[in-house]
Amino acid sequence: MTTYLTAVVPRDLEERFETWLAPHLPESGTEHLVRDLPGSPARLHHVARSAHADLLTGVEPGTGGLFRGYAQAPAGDALVFGGAGASELAVRQPKTVWGTDSGLLRGQPGHEWDGAHLAVSWDRHGLTAHTDFFRMLPLLYTAGSGIVALSDSWQLLVRLRTALGLPVSINTATVCAMATERAITEHPLDRGTACSQVQLATLGSQVFSPFTLEGAGDPVLRQAPFPEIFSEPSGSWAEIVRTGATSMASVLRTWAQLPGGSLRLSMSGGADSRAVLAAARRADPGQHVTTMTTAAPAAATAQDFEVVRDIARTVGMRLGNNPVAPEPQLHKYRNDFLVWMTGSLGLHDRVHLPSRRVGTPGHFTLTGHGAGLFKGTYGWRPFTRVAEDLVSWDAGVGTVAGERGMDFLRSVGVDPAGGDSSEWHYIGLRNSLHGGRFTLSTYFGTPPLMQRELARLAHVPADSPRAVPESLRKRPDSNAPRLNTSISTVLTALLEPSLTTIPYDNAEKNVDPATLQSILEEVGGPISDDELTTVATYGIPADVDHGAAETIQSLSRTWGQTVDPQRGSIAPLVAHGGAIAAQAGLGEWYGPLAEHAAAALQEKVPLAHQRGSFGRLMTFLPLEDADLDGPVPPRVPVSPQPAQQPEPTPGPTPAQSPKSSAVPPMVRRAARLARRAARLARRVARRVIDRTPGDR
Repeated sequence: MTTYLTAVVPRDLEERFETWLAPHLPESGTEHLVRDLPGSPARLHHVARSAHADLLTGVEPGTGGLFRGYAQAPAGDALVFGGAGASELAVRQPKTVWGTDSGLLRGQPGHEWDGAHLAVSWDRHGLTAHTDFFRMLPLLYTAGSGIVALSDSWQLLVRLRTALGLPVSINTATVCAMATERAITEHPLDRGTACSQVQLATLGSQVFSPFTLEGAGDPVLRQAPFPEIFSEPSGSWAEIVRTGATSMASVLRTWAQLPGGSLRLSMSGGADSRAVLAAARRADPGQHVTTMTTAAPAAATAQDFEVVRDIARTVGMRLGNNPVAPEPQLHKYRNDFLVWMTGSLGLHDRVHLPSRRVGTPGHFTLTGHGAGLFKGTYGWRPFTRVAEDLVSWDAGVGTVAGERGMDFLRSVGVDPAGGDSSEWHYIGLRNSLHGGRFTLSTYFGTPPLMQRELARLAHVPADSPRAVPESLRKRPDSNAPRLNTSISTVLTALLEPSLTTIPYDNAEKNVDPATLQSILEEVGGPISDDELTTVATYGIPADVDHGAAETIQSLSRTWGQTVDPQRGSIAPLVAHGGAIAAQAGLGEWYGPLAEHAAAALQEKVPLAHQRGSFGRLMTFLPLEDADLDGPVPPRVPVSPQPAQQPEPTPGPTPAQSPKSSAVPPMVRRAARLARRAARLARRVARRVIDRTPGDR
């Protein structure tokens, strides 16, 4: 992302930091906040749109805090908008903000609030930072020589290190794990990124950096184990699902009543967006502030369009522009491809350009996303099987990728061989890195279905009293529901039963009268208006300034990536990224991907519908002069040596330097292949530039 940069900068680096930053600051002075820090010779620099508004006021001496974005209390009983809202809440209920259990700023890891926000606090001991619970807003961090920097932009942190003269190296294992065309490898498979010195703080973690005489000490990642975060919930299955439905409708009703508040729902023909529609109709039954949209009736989306049109006709809702709803304020970025390069590169490789930046007061963007938490994405299987499939697809990449994924699961307390461990990997990484792209344009887009209690419920064993009722199960020995008794369908039945009777995009999802009756019997009947709860609000939507900072957009225009989002324009960047990979010694790994990308650039397929090979190759652009942090493994695993032969001498670890002059034979082979791939990449680059069509 590109929405914030927060750094503790020691005085001996401050002049260099400000020299790098100052030419790009807008004349208004609103995007750069500087604060002295207690107990440290360093100062805090915070860059964001309306950066000064993120600072909490009225704090105790020797402490401080920043809050940026939108937060929803875990219980769904409070909404906080921007620094003004957090300051208001801190005055009324100090423990709710500063409490060490589940406080908005200082709660324990794994107790963060929902929404899309950045929360930073400090005292004389150090600085603590996290983002929202599900990490819709990414948190990356880097450190060295007394500085610690936080951002939602991977490329920005790499460029900052380069500008300050700090070491930058290529994370060999991470880039090798991403060198193939699979959805799971479109993003890092653990906390490591393509740059060894930039790390990702994933779900359930917080970054703490102690203050030292030099400035900021090495950051410590405080991680809560997933089995604790997602422990089996209390209450019955029916109570938990009922609470989830009530919370959705209550929060959306509060949104609809806020000054300038409005709801914009993007519908499909499936069950998930229909559950959100049911909540939106309970929130705004007269459709005074709700706009319902769907995909245009093209060949690939014709069924979705027809289903949504039938829903609108049946319930009497307007589909498309709603003249009585508040008109959204949308601002086009000067170059949306450059915003993608700054905000998504290194995090999610598919080129999916951002929507227009949402202006104030903003609208709540609603979709059916987030249901993957409870309906599953990777097939509810052990991650070890995912790793085996990756090896079957690509023996070299699959081996490295599987190891990275399994190491991540172990680090969060999950056994990779556990029956549902693949879904924990999804929740920890892809759910946010893929699902959080909306924060490039707005903080008001957290999916209402993304609820931690529903995720907990989906992972209980089949013999638990909180498992899916037997009448709704797919199989008697399973905690999985049928397609027409999914959690989303149950939520819809609770909020507006008649919506479930309208046909879905798949006949197996359709709900007959007997099934609807069975659902309602299990959950205790539909939710009444009296059951909807009051949600307290602190601040107003207009207190949140969305989108990429002008400062960061200006910085990014100096990186040589300001091109139109057309194949002919991005082809040189893709080819150059492939050449950098080859020159770094990764030609054996990235040569085939460069060849595939060259062919894909000839296709007349929307960029967002293609796999992430373009983004993977362009990830190397800010790493042009970087060395690898370790030896490159051979592309295809070497067969085990006979037992009587001596073990090969291990290569240097990332912590060992200088490099040895002795080069193992397999590394020499990789180097020869790398040089060969570099020549190939240069030929591919010339061919792509000459032949690439200009369509998007």
